[in-house]
Amino acid sequence: MLKKILADKMKEAVGKSIEQSMQDEGSADFVQVMQAMQSVGSQQGSSSAGAACETPTLEELGKRMTDIQKEIQEASAKGEYNKVIELSKEIGQVQAQIFQRSAGTQQTLAGLNAQAEAVKAKARGAQSRRQATPAGSTTLNYTNGDRYTGAVLNRKPHGKGTYFSKNGNRYEGEFANGERNGRGTFFYAGGARYEGEWKDGKMHGKGIYTYAKGDVYEGDFKDNQQTGKGKFTGRRGDVYEGDFLDDKKHGKGKEFTPHMSKAQHGDYLYEGEWKDDRKHGYGVFDMMTAGVRYEGFWEDGSYHGKGKMIYYGKTENTEIGDWLECNFVKSQGVGQGVYHFADGRRYEGAFKQTEMNGKGKLYYPNGDVYEVEFADNKMQGKGVKIS
Repeated sequence: MLKKILADKMKEAVGKSIEQSMQDEGSADFVQVMQAMQSVGSQQGSSSAGAACETPTLEELGKRMTDIQKEIQEASAKGEYNKVIELSKEIGQVQAQIFQRSAGTQQTLAGLNAQAEAVKAKARGAQSRRQATPAGSTTLNYTNGDRYTGAVLNRKPHGKGTYFSKNGNRYEGEFANGERNGRGTFFYAGGARYEGEWKDGKMHGKGIYTYAKGDVYEGDFKDNQQTGKGKFTGRRGDVYEGDFLDDKKHGKGKEFTPHMSKAQHGDYLYEGEWKDDRKHGYGVFDMMTAGVRYEGFWEDGSYHGKGKMIYYGKTENTEIGDWLECNFVKSQGVGQGVYHFADGRRYEGAFKQTEMNGKGKLYYPNGDVYEVEFADNKMQGKGVKIS
């Protein structure tokens, strides 16, 4: 009877509690203690059979050990390691009462108790380290269908791991206190991808965002937004490099736009100020294929205010070296302006839609001045000489 209680009950109860709490630490010591306890039980089996029945009986002690075993299993499942340790102590007390039934076991009992205390001390140390140090690899399943695999701390992602969302998104990288923190890659179910730095679950710092259709942004992020310095490369070859604010071009930057449609007459290059993804402020717009460059002010994506239109390529109504300066409203030259011809002549007068339209004066290099009238950039007649 004593052998069964020592070998079976102690192995099942103490083993499942302390050994589970210790994980890999102290396992050799635990085996040694259990083997010694089994040996003592074997040696004392016959003597215990004839021992006088005292209160409590061996059967009652055995039943108590069975109850403690169940309590230890429940506490272990809940992670209540302090309770496991206290119940282990009680098992030791029950063990002592059993050994007291047999003569000649006191010295052996003292040695075993010392070893058992050492095992429990290592269990406490393992418990403390488990609470303070991320584990190797753990899987957490969430009620919403999400899943996490990786290092954890206090049942939260902490360290390196992979988070699978029910909607198909996936994050691989570093975590801290349950949030994306450090470096990592977020794969969107729709095909987009972000690779870079994170802070408190948001894109924050340096990173690369690749859109599902192939466009790429590389640069600064703040609170999940493209904010700071960055470079946007479109899938059709357009490139913007400069300032961003809340996912929009905002501040100063340079943009190259290749010939992508019939509505666009060649390649464009703009360098200047932006606001809310639109050209706004002062900037230079170079229509490279056409050989025309605008230098001046913009509003909401259009020429607006004082500006110059410089022709460095020949067109139907202009020559290389011609240029005009006037006020623009929504990309149209209106009111009075000045047109400088490459041959040295100068027209001062009315404009409409960047073309000389209406009455004005034409100044020649030799000093002659004529009153003239233009229609669609073409002079009507010879004009009247006034000086």
